[in-house]
Amino acid sequence: MKKLLTYTAFAAMMLTACAPDEHDDINVAARPSASDISVDYKMLDSNKVQFNLLNTGCTPVWYFDDKSQSTVNGVIKQFPVAGTYTVEIKMYNRNGLCDGSIVKEFTFTETFLNFDAEIAKLTDGNDKTWQFARNKDGHLGCGESADNPTGWWKGTPDTKAGTGLYDDKFTFASDGTYTYNPGDDGLTYINIGTSVFGKGAGSDDYDVPTQEQKGTWKFEYRGSDLYLVLSPKTLLGYLAADAEYEKPEFIVKQISSKEVTLVWSCPEISWQYILSPEGSAAEPEEKPVWTYNPDGDLTKGLTFETTTYYAHGDSWEGLSTNVLTDKGNGVWQYTLPDASDMQWQAQLAYISQLEISAGKKYDYHVKFLSTTDISGVTVKVTDVATDGISPIVKNINLEAGVEYEFIVNGVEGQDITIQDKLDDNGNVTAHGGVKFVFDFGGNPANTDITISEIILQESK
Repeated sequence: MKKLLTYTAFAAMMLTACAPDEHDDINVAARPSASDISVDYKMLDSNKVQFNLLNTGCTPVWYFDDKSQSTVNGVIKQFPVAGTYTVEIKMYNRNGLCDGSIVKEFTFTETFLNFDAEIAKLTDGNDKTWQFARNKDGHLGCGESADNPTGWWKGTPDTKAGTGLYDDKFTFASDGTYTYNPGDDGLTYINIGTSVFGKGAGSDDYDVPTQEQKGTWKFEYRGSDLYLVLSPKTLLGYLAADAEYEKPEFIVKQISSKEVTLVWSCPEISWQYILSPEGSAAEPEEKPVWTYNPDGDLTKGLTFETTTYYAHGDSWEGLSTNVLTDKGNGVWQYTLPDASDMQWQAQLAYISQLEISAGKKYDYHVKFLSTTDISGVTVKVTDVATDGISPIVKNINLEAGVEYEFIVNGVEGQDITIQDKLDDNGNVTAHGGVKFVFDFGGNPANTDITISEIILQESK
């Protein structure tokens, strides 16, 4: 694990429950006015812009013309294709959101087409095999438009078990070659009404025997949308329509080294595909049940300190734009304005003066709510001194806007005592016992994660 940096001290309390906040002093008349909005935007290299709100005591709301939004002050956004763009701005303070908005316009005269970062994520610099993320909601879905590609139907984990879908493999090589493998069963799953393999009639989706295919792939921009374009008559697992077979061209909604979200769209319907690296999408497990044990709660009333580490790229270039906000009542918000690329590049750790013991069993509970999809989030309970005694290490996937309740029950304890953490020169860099670690490495830009109800308890 990379060394944790950016040390910040908090003296907050982990609470297992909280009462609603009271705001008797809110003054609606003191809401900010749109006419007072003052913004500055800096044109950076690679067709990037940094947006800043200059009004003290207010938070911006940026509405971009690609329909994305952000409340991060200092957010950086890239516009790869030459053209004129707009951003609508509102702001709010503790009294409410302003009425109205202002609009700013800016222009790029050159198109910046450098796909090095995306190619590295898709191919790992050589070749990389992907499969459908069968354990994720929405790994297959359809809707009325590319903006809402699961509005009509959103597949649940393992929703197509028993078909030819989940053993299909898609290999992307850095030299632009692509291989489709229908898996051990030799079958491809086809949407009802698709006839290119000779069976257009019927009332259900169906499997057809297919062979391995070789083709090509490339990235390209169309307007502000990034596309993954395969050579004609090339399969990517599920075949939604004859038109997709003729032009397998997919909007890239999200890409990281751990997950790719693609949308194939035509005027009548749009289909969403979510892919994950080969073997990473195991069959879904039955969700455990959380039973709170107030007598065994070890984190109730616990004082702690935090550390963070934030970086991106193969060189692990450090970032300093992350912000951890203690919202009170056992709730924290971790803001990650910039994208990271791999595991351990967006760490957050809570250092405690808590000790646990071998011979006992423990239950662990945390809630997460992210504004973006993040796959492969690491949840770890370890020791402060060595980072090597780790009774709990799990990876989870967060879906934008969907609360994730992390639960593990009956974990065998290990001996973790309060000790100093020393650097190579023997200097004390931290002091504590149990450390709660979360890593959101691979996060997209403009990510906010709410973390709450962190509870470690002795099992009943």
